[in-house]
Amino acid sequence: MPKEGQNKMSSTNHYKQMKVPYVVYTEFECVLRKNHICEPDKKQSSTVKTEKHEPCGFSYLVVRRDGQTFDPFKYRGEDAGRYGKQKAFGDDTRRLAKTQECNRMPHL
Repeated sequence: MPKEGQNKMSSTNHYKQMKVPYVVYTEFECVLRKNHICEPDKKQSSTVKTEKHEPCGFSYLVVRRDGQTFDPFKYRGEDAGRYGKQKAFGDDTRRLAKTQECNRMPHL
């Protein structure tokens, strides 16, 4: 681990940053489920997964470069993990990026 005082990152080439038309912020909520496992062999070193994170809900918010936000989307259900990835990173956000509203925003 870096020592105190050496644990900070910085950048000096800010002019090389790429401008993006929008950012998608996502959040997944999970439930911890116990794994039913057998006792591991104590003579051998091993890692045992005792719990599993199961997504139970998600939300996402699209924010344009000028700060305007679009309606947040929220979902709860057993298929939240799979559905959340499709929804937040799929066709809906790609379509949003191609809309005239996004393409005509002011350059900041």
